[in-house]
Amino acid sequence: MRKYEVPVLAGRHVRLEPLGFEHAGALLAAANEARATYGLTYVPSSETGMEAYIVAALAEREDGRSLPFVVRDRVGAVVGSTRFMEIEHWQWLGVPPPAPLPEGPDAVEIGFTWYAERVQRTAVNTEAKLLLCTHAFERWKVRPGSDGQVRSTAFFSMLAGEWPEARRGLIERLERGR
Repeated sequence: MRKYEVPVLAGRHVRLEPLGFEHAGALLAAANEARATYGLTYVPSSETGMEAYIVAALAEREDGRSLPFVVRDRVGAVVGSTRFMEIEHWQWLGVPPPAPLPEGPDAVEIGFTWYAERVQRTAVNTEAKLLLCTHAFERWKVRPGSDGQVRSTAFFSMLAGEWPEARRGLIERLERGR
């Protein structure tokens, strides 16, 4: 798998820098300001947990599977983390890839994002996503599919506690369709 350098992406409200062990203390402080909004997201709450989080993120970076960032607000305080993940390089198998040829991966996801509660629902996340998408589309030139069409994928998630009701609903739909 190809590896990419983690770029520094900066705007007016946020700065994304390569994640490293030197950020562990500041990330832990940001994570523990308040934890009420982390119900669906894994955000480490202990020094050991944060170190393991960073070890895993850096291992994914080394394997070429993700590019993890630390997120700083406009005054330079560490306020969270995000990453490019699920970095894909497609095999075109005899079909010439459509133009423009990418300078990076064919497809990439943005995720593993969490922020200190005080910056949630602010320009921090909006600008972070703008910077990441700009890098993906304008610098890397992530590609359309083999048919030349831009792929749009929807992701759905379900918690284990939601499964019984979802299961009942699916069974009811199947029975109505008979």
